[in-house]
Amino acid sequence: MFLIWTLLFLKVVKLSVGLSPSSLVPTSGPPLLNVPVYSLSTVGADGLATMNILTYCTPVGTDPTTGERRWAIALFKESLSYAHFTQKGANGGKGVLQLLRSQHSPLVRLLGGSSGRQVDKLTESARLGFPWLSMDTLESDIPAPGPLPMLLPGCEHYLELRQEGGLLDAGSHVLALCVVDKQLVEEGGNQQIELMAHSQSEPPLLMTAALRGQGLITEAGRVAQRWEDDDC
Repeated sequence: MFLIWTLLFLKVVKLSVGLSPSSLVPTSGPPLLNVPVYSLSTVGADGLATMNILTYCTPVGTDPTTGERRWAIALFKESLSYAHFTQKGANGGKGVLQLLRSQHSPLVRLLGGSSGRQVDKLTESARLGFPWLSMDTLESDIPAPGPLPMLLPGCEHYLELRQEGGLLDAGSHVLALCVVDKQLVEEGGNQQIELMAHSQSEPPLLMTAALRGQGLITEAGRVAQRWEDDDC
């Protein structure tokens, strides 16, 4: 009797789902995911700071003994961010991962559609109303063996990352496993941050679906128009 009821249940499930091998068809591309948008802030040995736009990024685990959190990030091989992250010295394998909010969308073309080698992102970001802040804006006792990364104002969260182990080749990108050394948020009372606070009518986090809807990125996840193409 149990076997009969089991077979009947499976038949009902199959009918309700409507899935069969013949109903599966290939697609021309991957699913369009809606994920948070980040910016990784890095600095070179010469003190030159840069930021990018990062969507290949996710938490992957927590050490059960130490409680250390680990994240995986993928960096475009031709970017200045990649060069900074893979450099030798005090700042190699380090960066600050910034979780962006909706009001940061005007920065997507600048940070993701240009190279810090050709464009002064610090100056252009300030021109757009987002002046970069020094690292001690959030915490003044951070040890500084070398130049510190800069920060965008008004981010939802800041994660200090440190590379753990080697890099994994992922084609156009490299994958890095990172330990989160610090998790930081801005305290209230910063007038500059308060002026840039998002309105109650918009979602707080910047998401890829919103960027696709605004025409800022393509379905392939690339910036739709490079910063250098702007006539203004």
